[in-house]
Amino acid sequence: MNIPGTNQQINIDIASCRDFKCVECGGIYFSELKFFKIVSKLMSPSGEAFPVPIPVLKCDMCGKIHDVDTIKSIIETPDISNI
Repeated sequence: MNIPGTNQQINIDIASCRDFKCVECGGIYFSELKFFKIVSKLMSPSGEAFPVPIPVLKCDMCGKIHDVDTIKSIIETPDISNI
C-alpha cells in the first residue's frame, strides 16, 4: 500500500486491523452514499452556484447514517477490547 502524498510502501496486515462498526447496532457492512450541499453563487469563486458531494456511510443492518464527524470519531476512538 502506498502512503498518500509519498512514494513510500508499507505492509499492512489487514486481518490484524479492527473492524469499523456501526455505533447503533455494531454492524460491519455499509453502503457508501452521498448527500449534496449547494454552494451559493455569493460564496462561489466562479460566481455560479454548484453542488458539493458529501460522502456518508449507511449501515446495511440498521440503516443508521454515519456522517463525516461520526466516522472521524469512530476512527479516532482507541480500541481497548484487546487490553
